[in-house]
Amino acid sequence: MSYRLPYLSLLLVSAMLLSACAPQRTRPPTIRQQIRQLQHQAIQYNREGLRLAKQRRYRLAQERFTLAMHRLTMMRSLCFKVPGFCDYRTLNHNYASALTNRGAAKAARGLFDDALLDARKALIYNRGYAKAHFLKGLLHLRLGDFRAARHEARILDRLGYHNRARKLRRKIHRRRPPAY
Repeated sequence: MSYRLPYLSLLLVSAMLLSACAPQRTRPPTIRQQIRQLQHQAIQYNREGLRLAKQRRYRLAQERFTLAMHRLTMMRSLCFKVPGFCDYRTLNHNYASALTNRGAAKAARGLFDDALLDARKALIYNRGYAKAHFLKGLLHLRLGDFRAARHEARILDRLGYHNRARKLRRKIHRRRPPAY
């Protein structure tokens, strides 16, 4: 004996089951919550990229740094909607950090021109970022532009990072071909 429900009661039963299993409706996150969440994700991607770079998995590290930059870009676009909530100085520093780390990963993969572009972009966001100046100096040195590498060492000295400047000068001195 087959038991058949009319079509209407079948719809009612399925609707009741769906409503019982459906999660409670919550409010969508506010813009401030979205900004905090994006910042947290960007920091996590940056840390994950650094961990991967330590393991010499540079391609994956480069992808993680790119993801961090995407999160920071989305965060920047949301910050315009809430005036006075975001600290743009910290946002610019985080963006410069992700760019510099991505440039270092590219340099480790042998993409020196792309890495130099990332270092230059990082300095647009944070002029006094010593890690970006140091990376830029190393990349100029690697590409054979000794004058530009010495210039970066001078900038590091002016910024007060004398140890990094000294380290860069030593590398320049070791690499520089003898003048005949």
